[in-house]
Amino acid sequence: MFERHQYYALIASLPRLVRFDQAERLPINLERLRERLTMLAPDDAELVARVASLIVWQRQPMERSDEEMIADYRRFAELIDNPLVYEMVELRIDIRTVVAALRRRKLGMPAPKAGEKWGVGKWARHIEQNWDDPNFKLSSVYPWIHQVREHIEKDEALELERLLMSKVWDGADRLKEDVFFGFDVVLAYLFKWDMQQRWLSYDEEGARVRFDELLAEALNEHEINFD
Repeated sequence: MFERHQYYALIASLPRLVRFDQAERLPINLERLRERLTMLAPDDAELVARVASLIVWQRQPMERSDEEMIADYRRFAELIDNPLVYEMVELRIDIRTVVAALRRRKLGMPAPKAGEKWGVGKWARHIEQNWDDPNFKLSSVYPWIHQVREHIEKDEALELERLLMSKVWDGADRLKEDVFFGFDVVLAYLFKWDMQQRWLSYDEEGARVRFDELLAEALNEHEINFD
């Protein structure tokens, strides 16, 4: 049986993460982080591996289709019984779907057809039904959606990344407010570490290239990816 004190030791060994856009460097590199994660219980280590492709802050590979992404999410939803883990991943997926829809509309594309595989999560059908509303009638749920739309319309790539990361970062903080030790805290840390290292790798030109690639994919044969 996995000893609870091992999680205390693991969490205590993880250096504090400052907010991603205030950090000058990572407090722990990937190699040392992986060493720390060897302290995870086997089941939790497997869960981290399972959700990694859904939470990492990077563009999904072009060879990975939207159908595969949706299938991964549905398998995840069926297998995960940890409420906090589910909420953290669902937040990330919902934001991906909202952004994918806004990008489609920027390109003048019509609303997805019924049954078309384009997005995933609880808002996909709602967005299809409210395509003509500037914010898909989601302003009460995501008060910042108009800012996301404006950044996309103005091609403000770095500003868009900062905004989206801040919402996921804040979400991770809220979801773990009442949890001080245990796997949930470790997963929240991994969410935030990934965002911090991703932000530190950005520059204005790099973000611009990434933004242009996403739009180019939508204009060509590739469907829009979620990130």
